[in-house]
Amino acid sequence: MKNFYKLLTIIALVAVIGFSLAACNFDNDKDDDNGGGGGGGSLLTITGLPSGDYSVSVFAAGTSLSSSSDFVSASSNMGTTWQATGGSVTNKFRLWIPGTLVNLWTGSGNREVLLYDYDNLTYQRATVDFSSGSATVPYSSFTTAW
Repeated sequence: MKNFYKLLTIIALVAVIGFSLAACNFDNDKDDDNGGGGGGGSLLTITGLPSGDYSVSVFAAGTSLSSSSDFVSASSNMGTTWQATGGSVTNKFRLWIPGTLVNLWTGSGNREVLLYDYDNLTYQRATVDFSSGSATVPYSSFTTAW
């Protein structure tokens, strides 16, 4: 019986933590997320993005993404790829330096962006102009990657 109460307490604690995280509204996150790891910015916003489950990868300017083999080759060079989180609930993607979820990417300039649609299993691409790691681009700017 004692073990049952312990299990019930653990389940309740996990549920409380889960519901607390689910209730967080990251769209209104106004701080600069500068936890010593990267600075402000690091947010790609895609306006007009249809609802769905997406991820993005950002590549250095001039990276060829005209074929799936180009994508595989570019992805293997982690020094030029920045992975992102988000998209399934929102049109905003946080950009992280590869290999860490602590350091936000803060680069500037034109970058190749690859948008992956998990629902339709398709890739779309666009060239996006970033400033201090942030950019806003309309979904209509994306074209089929291959």
